[in-house]
Amino acid sequence: MATPFFSLRNYNSIKPQPIYVGYCLGVNSQVWKSTGLKVIPKNWDKNKSRIKNVIEVHNRHQINEFLNDLESFIIRYAEQCKLTRKRISKEDLTERINEYFNIKPSKNKSKIEIEKSIPSLRNHKIQYFSEFLDSYIKDCESGLRLSNQGKIVSHGTIKNYKLSLSNLNDFQKHLGFKIRFEDINQTLWKKYTKYLTVNKKYRLNTVGAFQKRMITLLKETIKAKLWHDSDGLLEISKVFKEEVTDVYLNKKELLRIQLLQGLNDREKIIRDLFLIGCYSGFRVSDWIKINDKAIRTTGQGNEYIELINPKASKASTSPLIPEAKAILEKYSYNLPKIPDQEINRSIKDICRLAEINENVTIISTIAGERKSTVVEKWTQVSTHTARRSFATNMYRDGVDIRIIMKATGHTTEKTFLVYLKLDNSEFMDMLADNRKAV
Repeated sequence: MATPFFSLRNYNSIKPQPIYVGYCLGVNSQVWKSTGLKVIPKNWDKNKSRIKNVIEVHNRHQINEFLNDLESFIIRYAEQCKLTRKRISKEDLTERINEYFNIKPSKNKSKIEIEKSIPSLRNHKIQYFSEFLDSYIKDCESGLRLSNQGKIVSHGTIKNYKLSLSNLNDFQKHLGFKIRFEDINQTLWKKYTKYLTVNKKYRLNTVGAFQKRMITLLKETIKAKLWHDSDGLLEISKVFKEEVTDVYLNKKELLRIQLLQGLNDREKIIRDLFLIGCYSGFRVSDWIKINDKAIRTTGQGNEYIELINPKASKASTSPLIPEAKAILEKYSYNLPKIPDQEINRSIKDICRLAEINENVTIISTIAGERKSTVVEKWTQVSTHTARRSFATNMYRDGVDIRIIMKATGHTTEKTFLVYLKLDNSEFMDMLADNRKAV
């Protein structure tokens, strides 16, 4: 199906040129219509057919939004004609575009007058789901919108919302139109899920994560009275989830990392930060919060770390073991800040150098197919491995689950047990040890 396009009258001019919208009806048949807007050609992106992101065009975002909406309007009209088997004529399309503009063509109308009329050309009420999501994200960033707990929305959550918006925009390009609220139903949800699974080739849990965030956002559109779940989408939608093969590092492997030589200064810091996570069980975002003020002492003289966990709205506590204390003293209880992405990249190389190369079988669903892959263990290590290593090693030492959960911040045993990454042989060893104790 042909799509509308935008063009300028003269690309070589140094003066503002009219922006035209065009639509191809056939080999020798095209509709051209002036949008009433002008731009200097050097500020026009030919590839994107939009105004460049340059400061000198102060209202560029507003104009580009208008062009986006006009493009979507023409595409939707063409789709309706196709469904009803109605032939699109030049006269009919021109008339429809005029109705969309809601203005009478006038040669005397100046650029300034057209720009001032833009708000009246567009419906002030949000019409598109992506438009709502974009506005929602901006409100979160500005602090205008808080979480359901009345807190400022975290940077990580906003980042995930932006990823959802990016995927939604890709999905809309795949469909060939912008999604209006009346388009959202069970059928569209199935297409969206299929797109993430087949076209994007995401892992099953990644698809589930996007589904979960979309459900949250759809609920917000209901609160805003923009969408009504007429066919029970939210009631029947199931979030994809599967148990995947995650790794943990046992005490011997942690010792190998701790004693590893030949690292540069940056790698040493990353190694130390990672070990702090392995020895405390705290989230990566909490590692640098561990300082001298976070150290507490029990009545019996045992030292421990206490941090306020923003997600759990309560304190998380973990024993201050000698290995962790030595690292904290090395940095005078002021741990350096390094981006998570850099830690995730470097810790794999560090584990490889420490010969954490045991073969592990990774089973997961990718692009709708269950796949099994054998890889070396170091390839699967990330910042999250630290929490799993802490929980599993403590459990192997016989520490009560409820005590371990105080450090990890889990509120239910069900969610905590996912962190235990013992393989079959380790479970058998623990079972044998318990029988010997009896």
